[in-house]
Amino acid sequence: MTDFDLPEPIQAAIAAEAARALPREACGVLLGNMAEGSLQVTRHRPVQNDTVTSASYAIPGDVVLAIQREGEQDGMDVVGFYHSHPHGPAGPSPTDLEHALPGFLYVIADARTGMVTAWRLRDDRRAFEPADG
Repeated sequence: MTDFDLPEPIQAAIAAEAARALPREACGVLLGNMAEGSLQVTRHRPVQNDTVTSASYAIPGDVVLAIQREGEQDGMDVVGFYHSHPHGPAGPSPTDLEHALPGFLYVIADARTGMVTAWRLRDDRRAFEPADG
């Protein structure tokens, strides 16, 4: 992915969702389109965070599949995921690295400041890089 568009209204909605979820992490799925190395996020879909701890999130595979099917009806694919960090910062944690997959956009919101950042996992899966936007 060389370029992406994450519209300001979606960023603002994710930041607001992160603040409402305190002290837990908010999470969800990003829908959109990928063409010629450019990713367009057109919709975000909040997902209930049912994890036991307040410092993690999980999005079950069957939920992602249902959202994927929903998006296909409008010509969209799952292009990424988002979550919040209740105590900041809006950057990937070691746990985020452990669970991420290449090819997706990862958006992280600092629930306290409202800062929203976007990341992509390197192909070697050793680190995240800031996504170009």
